[in-house]
Order: sequence, then structure tokens, then C-alpha cells
Amino acid sequence: MPFLLLLLLTLACLQSKWPDPPDWLGPVGSAIATWAGVLVLWAGAAWLTRRHCARLLKEPAQRATLLHDFHAWRRRHFFALLGFYVFALYFLGWGWTIKNSFTGIYLPGLEILLLLPIVTGLIVSWARFYEMERVAHDVAAYPLIQSPFLSRWAYVALQARHNLLLIVPPLFLLVLQQALFGIFPNLGQNSLFLPLVAVGLLLVAFFSIPFLLRWFLGLRPLPAGELRSRLEATSRRLRFRYNDILVWNTRNTVANAMVTGVFPFARYVVVTDQLIDRLTLEELEGVYGHEVGHVKHHHMLFYILFLLTSMVALVGGAHLVGTFLEDQGVLENWLGVMPALEGWVESLKVFAVLPLILGIAVYLFVVFGYLSRRCERQADLYGCRTSSTPAFIAALEKVAHINGIPREKPGWLSSWQHGTIQQRVDFLQKTQDDPGLETRFHSKLSLLKWGVVVTLLLVSSGIVIGLGEMTNWQTRMWDFLQSL
Repeated sequence: MPFLLLLLLTLACLQSKWPDPPDWLGPVGSAIATWAGVLVLWAGAAWLTRRHCARLLKEPAQRATLLHDFHAWRRRHFFALLGFYVFALYFLGWGWTIKNSFTGIYLPGLEILLLLPIVTGLIVSWARFYEMERVAHDVAAYPLIQSPFLSRWAYVALQARHNLLLIVPPLFLLVLQQALFGIFPNLGQNSLFLPLVAVGLLLVAFFSIPFLLRWFLGLRPLPAGELRSRLEATSRRLRFRYNDILVWNTRNTVANAMVTGVFPFARYVVVTDQLIDRLTLEELEGVYGHEVGHVKHHHMLFYILFLLTSMVALVGGAHLVGTFLEDQGVLENWLGVMPALEGWVESLKVFAVLPLILGIAVYLFVVFGYLSRRCERQADLYGCRTSSTPAFIAALEKVAHINGIPREKPGWLSSWQHGTIQQRVDFLQKTQDDPGLETRFHSKLSLLKWGVVVTLLLVSSGIVIGLGEMTNWQTRMWDFLQSL
């Protein structure tokens, strides 16, 4: 879900012109129809929750099966909300209504208003889904006396932090960039300062995003004690530099860990409360080593280079092809043969960005997904070397069980970046049986990673040069950078 929301934000940023609402609807009707659709989907979430709660209370022994069914319906509901939102943007005129409502008014972060229906739909749906999660907790706790389930709004806040995590940093940078150009409007027209601004925003991202995430997730330092002492000793042994080890209080609903920050002074290792409560010290040390492995193998730097060069290659390549066809008059010649289609094509020109968005999504899912899974295995190996292979495998199995992730077939949304637990465990066990496998794996992955980066750098450089050699190259370069 976070990556799909990030793609929606990308769509909102790339689109400069939105289709008009239907004549019979108008701007007011567009807004009413959009929010009416959100209301209908909220009612659907309420019906799903009520139905599953009734079944669970009637058949508590079927808790695991009913929860699995309920989560499957939640995913379908999300895709329905996603589909309706795109329909509202393009066919109900929601995008046009927002853009034209603020004509003549410079408002940094207008894309936030464009995203408001889907974000609101998610929030009110989470508020309804809460009831099923609370009943599932109570059924599991009965007849034992356990701490009560978290409150409704604490649950909604937790869902928001978890699912909106990826769009907060780019939204922050987007608002910052638009505010900068609003204060200094001539800056955006200066071909000399534009690259400097882009580099400056990237530096701001590297320095500020870890601190922004610390605030957004409400992270707190890991208290002094045996665990902190052991992890600090592990860091010294691994020669790993960081700012702090932080705890994410998820009210014991999530077992996970992550590392943020490219530079040591802005680098945090984050572990959730449930991970601390459910894993042994040795298992936690292995998970900590996994996160350290991402840094030691330069995975974050690789991801940044890969994503930046990929976006330049994909968006720049599409822009280059489109500009070439336009300059050659291909589209005009084609329309001259079929003039009846001219008005239709012109009205749908705004949809030209959709194939690009779809292409980026497929590219990230296939290419980035494959590379990410290989990097995760490399980090797994580092986690095993930090503690022990049996301890790290036990940690993987526990995390999957706690989070309710099926070991073999968790679904592509859950495994496209990390792979299945069974695949990861099988690979680690093979490295125990064949000691040379680990060395061969590291060598092949290093060649693959930097070969991909060098290739993308060459391709993106060629595209930028191609854009520069065209007529009116400064104008075209500015249009290209704006599209990014």
C-alpha cells in the first residue's frame, strides 16, 4: 500500500492539466460525486466489519481463518478505493475542480488537497476496521486477562503512520520546493540555478528525512538496559556508526526493524516494541545485524542511485520520444488522415501520463523488486554473521508468525521486496551446507548492482544530452526537470 500511495502522489505531481468534469456535473457536482463515492466506500467498510465481527463472535474457534478472510477483503476494499479515486480524478473532474478552485492563488502543496479523498477514505475505513481488530484481540485473549486493545484513534494513528510513511518525505520536499519558487519566482526560470536547487533539495532530503520520520513515527530512544548495552557492543564490534537506537511504540501490533539515514550523524536504527517483547537477545542481535548489513553493503546508496537514474531514464526517455514525434509532425500527420479523431485525441492528451505511471509501476515491481530481494538476502547473511544462523532463522520465523505473514505464500504485495520467509530460510540453510555459496553470491550481486547503476547512468546521461541537442534545449530541459 505505501508504494501505491507514493505512485499516486507521483501522478498528482506529474499532471499539470486535468480533464474537465462532465457538463451535466460541473465543478460543484464533481466535488459532491467524489465525496459521495468516499461515503459509499466507508459504508462498505462498515458492512464488511460488521459481517466479520458477527461471524467471529459466533465462531471464535475460526479466528485465524476469519482474520485471513477479513484482511483479504480489506485489500480488495483498498483497491476499490484506489480505483474510485483515479476515476474521480479523470472522469468526475476532481483534479480539475481543485486546480481551478485555486486559480490565481499560489498554494504550495496543492497536491495534498488532490490526495484528500483517498487519504480521508483510508482514515474513515481504518476507523471502521478497528472494530474487527479489537474483537479478534478480545477473542484471542479470552479467557486470559490481558491488557486492553488500543483505542480506536490510537489504532487509526498507527495505521496512518505505517501506511503514509513513504509519502511524508516527498510531500515535505514538494512543499519546500514550491514554497521556494513562490518566494523567488525567477529562480525557476534560471537554467544556472535550477540544477543547484535540485542538488540542494536532495541534500536537504538526506539530512532531514531521518529526523522527519523520527517525529512522524513518534520514535523514542531505546531505554538503558541489557538490550541496549548488547546492541551498542555489537555496533562497536561491527564498526557501525549511528546517531541512536530508537523504539517505535506500535502498541504491540507490529514486529519490525529498519535503518534510516545515509550519514552516520543522521542515522537511526529503529525496532518496534513487539519485536523487543517477543524475540530473545540473540535473535534481536541478528535482526540488528541485518539492518547494519544494509548500511555495510551500501544498499541505501544503491537504492538512491538506482531510483534517481531510473526516473531520469524512464521519464526523460518518454519525454525525448514524445518531443521527437512532435517535432517530426507524426501526430499531426496521423490526425490529418483521420481528422474526426483530432478532437478526441486532444481531449484525452492529459491521459498520456498514465502509460508512463503504469510503466514505472511495472518497472519498480519487476526490476527494483528483484534487486531488493537480493539485497535482503545479503543483509540476512550479515545478520547471521552478527549472531548465528539458527538465531536469525528463528527471528525470521517469529516475525512472520507475529505479523500473521504466511510462510510460503504471503501474496505478492507482502513479498515483492523481501521474498517469502521460506525462500529466505532455504537460502540461509544452503549457505551452511555450501560455504562457498555465500562468497559467490556476494560477488555476483556486487557486479549486478554496480553494473545496473553504471548502465542507468550512461542511459540517463545520453537522454539528457539528447534533450540538450534539440532545438530550444533550455526550454525543453526546464520542462523535463519540471516533469520529474
